[in-house]
Amino acid sequence: MTIAFRIAISALSAVLIVLVPMSYFSYRATLGVIERQLRVIQPLFAEFVNANIAKQNANIETITRLAARETTADLDRTPEQFRKMFQEILNEEPAVFGFSLAFDPQGPMRHHGGWNLHRREIPGETRWTDLAEPVDGYDFTKRIWYSAAVNRREPVWSKPYLGRFSNVPMVSYSIPITNSDGKLIGVLACDISIQWIDDFVDELSIPRKDIEQLFLLSQDGIVLADRHWDMLYKNIFDLAREHNDRALEKVARSMTAGEWGNLEYKSLDGIRDGRIIFVPINDASGNEGSHWSLAVFVSQEAVHGFAVNVGGRQVAIGLIGLMAMIVLLMFVAHGISRPIRELQESALTIASGDLEAKIPELHGRDEISALAGSFTKMQHDLKDYIGTLAETTRRKEQMESDLRIGRKIQMSLVPTRFPETPFADHFDLAAFMEPAKEVGGDFYDYFLLDDESLCVVIADVSGKGVPASLLMARGSAFFRSYLFGTGRLADAANLVNRELCKDNDACMFITLFAAILHLPSGRCRHVNAGHNPPFFLRKDAEPVMLPSGTGLPLGIDEDSHYTETEDILHPDDLLFLYTDGVTEAMNPDSELFGEFRTAATLKKNRNEDCHRVIVKTLDDIHAFVQETPQSDDITMVSLRYR
Repeated sequence: MTIAFRIAISALSAVLIVLVPMSYFSYRATLGVIERQLRVIQPLFAEFVNANIAKQNANIETITRLAARETTADLDRTPEQFRKMFQEILNEEPAVFGFSLAFDPQGPMRHHGGWNLHRREIPGETRWTDLAEPVDGYDFTKRIWYSAAVNRREPVWSKPYLGRFSNVPMVSYSIPITNSDGKLIGVLACDISIQWIDDFVDELSIPRKDIEQLFLLSQDGIVLADRHWDMLYKNIFDLAREHNDRALEKVARSMTAGEWGNLEYKSLDGIRDGRIIFVPINDASGNEGSHWSLAVFVSQEAVHGFAVNVGGRQVAIGLIGLMAMIVLLMFVAHGISRPIRELQESALTIASGDLEAKIPELHGRDEISALAGSFTKMQHDLKDYIGTLAETTRRKEQMESDLRIGRKIQMSLVPTRFPETPFADHFDLAAFMEPAKEVGGDFYDYFLLDDESLCVVIADVSGKGVPASLLMARGSAFFRSYLFGTGRLADAANLVNRELCKDNDACMFITLFAAILHLPSGRCRHVNAGHNPPFFLRKDAEPVMLPSGTGLPLGIDEDSHYTETEDILHPDDLLFLYTDGVTEAMNPDSELFGEFRTAATLKKNRNEDCHRVIVKTLDDIHAFVQETPQSDDITMVSLRYR
């Protein structure tokens, strides 16, 4: 054995003694870097996907609301006009797969039935289906896009389902269509194909050579997007049972439960070992408590291959380049992790509220550069959203301020002091009004026609809010003016009815009860225009409804004629006027307060003064409804003759 050979062997042995442990430690360190990168990217990736889904949802909801507004603006369109409207939206909005418009089979538009327009596989072509002519027993009222909106009576996202006419998996955003009275007419649904989720996942900037599988799972266990394992639109629990794969079943249960995970796992074919990483994301419906889960399977071969490549380069360079390789590896590791650390720091800064935080500018075509670009876009979108939210909040506050002023003006229109009369000791009077919104459609009034005649009025406008309050202000002014001019309740009601019928395009109306009490004699003349009959309590008698001639509400029929009825009030007789907000107050079990409970309340408080009668009645109503929001204006007037 020559010296050269022994030197060579010794050098080789020394190289191997140094290189083998270094390769091993480098291999383990590389695995650790990969694991840490996966943990850092995992939540950021979920946020990125959620942001895209949220943007898609917001766009679809806006499109559907505009389409619903356009639909209700003219319900007398022909089917061809509806088709043209929907076709224009499909031409302008590629995210929309189709529209369905179905009318309530029991509603006023039932003769239309409904229609469906959706895209076909050939670009630019659509299919138009008349839902009034069912095919193979098709019943749109049992489809989830229709029934969900009808049951909830508010806009709603559906769960994923298979389109009957398109055979395409989709979700729908449905809006119930109502008429001016709030009665259901039908449902408008905007459909989006889940295929866009599959395309979106397929276009994500993830190295395909390192990914054995990537799939998207619904909360029900349905595979909505799939890359390699041929699982699209299949139930993952059925696949697990089919392959007798308990590990896959465990992963599926964690994913459908909305959990995060990073677990060891074999590929579906049982050949490759690796890790499966899954994160919960918002589903396409955006419904609270509903989620999907995105899973990535990274084969152990890919992870090990990366580590072995690093070790192979070290062996090739040898002992002479060992230190240079270590420096190079440290530089590379620092270069790879530095952008991620900077992105993480920027994300934390943005999360703390600083939307002006600088996001690193990375130039390249790799995944980290793409992620940085997504962060920049997310930052801009977030700033735009907050700016829009601030403007919306400002407008809302301005509107609320205007409504508060309107409420003060409305409340100033009702009397707060008793009229002065020499016969003030002949009556006791109290009134109360509580609008359901800032301004309402209820109204009461009391005033003297002369020193001996007290007039009491209570009224209720159809609807609530600003339109109702404006009509009430107009009607009350007319009634007082005409009553002073004619001196007769029936004549005043007839004149007000004619005025309100003019140009009443909104078809709103007023129910009204008015009475004139002659204070010296107790003679009470009254007129009723479709209003709830007042309760009448004679001394030591049961509460009864005051008999009065009832006519149609004011503003419905110009030819309606109203008549007066006369009764005599005796000392201690009580007249209780109210609007339907009293008897229709609803508790959490959807039970109404009703006339029976109202009469019982009046009976037990009959000996109280008028103010206490109203206070006690209001206390009983509040105790009955508990925490149920007030749905209608509440107005009461209590009048006792002495």
